[in-house]
Amino acid sequence: MSLHTINTKNCSYNDLYKLALKCGFIVFEGKKHIKIKTIDDKFVTIIPRSTRVKRGSLLGIVKALIAHGADIEYN
Repeated sequence: MSLHTINTKNCSYNDLYKLALKCGFIVFEGKKHIKIKTIDDKFVTIIPRSTRVKRGSLLGIVKALIAHGADIEYN
């Protein structure tokens, strides 16, 4: 798997959505949130639909993706 990079200072839900897809996760879209699951249907995390995701929330989302096998580097 190739290493994916994300900037934690300025990140939108769309950036996280694309990152989850690139890392091979299944994405379910809702009106206010995006639910992320693994291929074997295990829940990973929820991404809020906001133009800018707060850094603390972003780090939690990225760490959840990493815990489920994503190869992500963040700064």
